[in-house]
Amino acid sequence: MQYKQYRSGRGVSRRQSPSDTTLRQKVVRYGIIAFLAVLIYLLFFSGQHRIKYLQVVGNEAVNTQEIEEMIWELLDERWLLIFKRDNYFLASENYLLTEIGKHYAFEEISIDKHYPDTISLRLKERLGRLVWQSGEKYYVIDGQGMVTRELHEIHLIEKMNIPVTRDKSQVAVNIGDKILSDSVINSLIDTHQLYGQYITEPRLKLAEIEVDDATANFYRIITSSAIEIHMNDQLNVETQLEKLRLVLSAGSIDLNSVSYINLRIPEQV
Repeated sequence: MQYKQYRSGRGVSRRQSPSDTTLRQKVVRYGIIAFLAVLIYLLFFSGQHRIKYLQVVGNEAVNTQEIEEMIWELLDERWLLIFKRDNYFLASENYLLTEIGKHYAFEEISIDKHYPDTISLRLKERLGRLVWQSGEKYYVIDGQGMVTRELHEIHLIEKMNIPVTRDKSQVAVNIGDKILSDSVINSLIDTHQLYGQYITEPRLKLAEIEVDDATANFYRIITSSAIEIHMNDQLNVETQLEKLRLVLSAGSIDLNSVSYINLRIPEQV
């Protein structure tokens, strides 16, 4: 096949054939594909944008290592079964906040990413006022009766110096649930703080506090001698403890012959 030649202002040119156009289109197409492949590799697979550092600020009761390990586990997951979430562009702040919220109920929490490899977690904790035992699990409860987190480091309970209340029903609780009324949790906290000031009898030393379930409005102090002291949130804690102190001082109770002492009835023991 011969092609006509024509003269332009710059010399002699040849009309392009359809095959030349197709070849050029293929070169452009493959070039774009190659460019995108390299770009995807650099952004998501090369490791140049992998999260390498975590910063946790504001935590006191929550162990830093505990929350860092949880975040690293979340970042180690895969998005769409292909991309790891530890990539800067795939590390979703909303996803991390949602997952963290399943384990902790912070008063405030925010997550920021700092290019190219750092995530900062800034939080404000809810003050733990009570440890709630349900079966083999322990939870931290704040002053509003909300479950803020599960307590895995049981040996820290004594150092926390907050009361432990055992739920006999062993009903499972969820992080963020409000399981105790204001009056009940205030009574439990006051009892823990004031008991030793009123009751000095060694056989009545407070060992633990027990409730039938989270909805009960009364509770039992289990003493070191297994004598139970029954109290409630309807009467002032100091009033109940003062009644007991007076009858103990008067010798009106034979501790060798009783299994429980009821302080819930006004003006009576």
